[in-house]
Parts: sequence; C-alpha cells; structure tokens
Amino acid sequence: VASGALDAKVREFALACKSLGVPVYVHIGYEFNGFWNGYKPATFIPAFRRVTQILREEQVNAATVWCASLAPDKPGLAIRDFYPGDDVVDWWGVDLF
Repeated sequence: VASGALDAKVREFALACKSLGVPVYVHIGYEFNGFWNGYKPATFIPAFRRVTQILREEQVNAATVWCASLAPDKPGLAIRDFYPGDDVVDWWGVDLF
C-alpha cells in the first residue's frame, strides 16, 4: 500500500464507501501494534497516509481511525512509533479484548 502498488484497490474501496451515501469510519491497519500483525512503522505510516490521501481525493465522507491493541507492544516499539500524524488521523481507538 505504501508504495502505491495497490492504489487501484484502495481507490475501489474508497469509491465503494462513497457509494454508501453515509459517513463511514475507516480503521486503517487496525491493531497495528499487535504481535500478530507484521506492520512496521516505516511502512505502516506511509500506508496510512496514502489511504487517507485517496479517501480525500475521492471526497469520501470518511473519518480515519488509528486503532491500537492493548496487547503488549512489539519488542522495541511503542504505540506512538506508529502514529502517522494529526493531519491524517481523525479519531483514535483502542481494542480492549
């Protein structure tokens, strides 16, 4: 996603969301810090930013959600290491289960 290789799929998703005609929350890479996901800050952050950019280009009535897990952080990484920036995060959430 970060490289742009999947832009067509992301754009297809954005247009599907737009076609709903209602506001949507989009959890981009939810539980990014979970040990069960292979996300790394170096690729997660630009991927989150790219998805947000496409949602905005397509004028989707969407709020982006940065959603972490309360499971222990990946060794050597903290939740804040994955933060993509105030300009692209509308809401943040925490999964408690």
